Amino acid sequence: MPCPLTAFNLVDVSNNRQEDLLIDNAHLTLYCEIETWVSKAALTGRTENFRDQPLFNDDELIQHLGGLHQTMKFSDVTFTVRGCKFEAHKAILSARSPVFAAMFDHETAENLSHQVKINDVDPEVFQELLRFVYTGRIPAIKMKTLTTGLLAAAGKYLLGSLMTACEKYLVNEISADNCIELLILADGHCADYLKRNALNFLRSFPNEVMATDGWSSAKRDHSTWLCDIQQAAFTSTRP
Repeated sequence: MPCPLTAFNLVDVSNNRQEDLLIDNAHLTLYCEIETWVSKAALTGRTENFRDQPLFNDDELIQHLGGLHQTMKFSDVTFTVRGCKFEAHKAILSARSPVFAAMFDHETAENLSHQVKINDVDPEVFQELLRFVYTGRIPAIKMKTLTTGLLAAAGKYLLGSLMTACEKYLVNEISADNCIELLILADGHCADYLKRNALNFLRSFPNEVMATDGWSSAKRDHSTWLCDIQQAAFTSTRP
């Protein structure tokens, strides 16, 4: 603990008579004032610089949570995703997703039974979604093959950072062949960043996009939606 600081100030006694400054044994008497400062760190036991510093780095935290994801030790909920079982921890899920937080913060059937059934997510996608919940990471090969499914799952469980990562990945993959498919995906999951960029691509390469099977299918099966897309692309200003 830091030591207090002490200062000694001599008192001006020039007006005193010399004989008043001596005591009986002929020792000189000095008059002084003592001031002591005690720092906040000395009182609280901590310093300002240390208070807000992390005690370990992010890689260590990810490693520990990744290990928990692998073993699922002390898990307290089981997901059945199209027949496949996945263990997890309610507290971690709730901290990461407001949807899971609402599910486990009330006396829902899922919370009371510790069982959750999911039929609208692919098991492989859910496995990677859990990995992201625990570690914040998705292997590159999985992102490449499961992006659209991960984006849909991220939208369902309100995992904003995963949604953003999926949108950015798909924006880099926009082509004439998949532009309409990505616009449909973006519209269905409120992926605004992906939609803006896909509209920009359509605006820049209209002939190439309109020559694809995706455009023909949308014209046949989603004619009203396609009219809205055309209006958004060609009558709105570029964002």
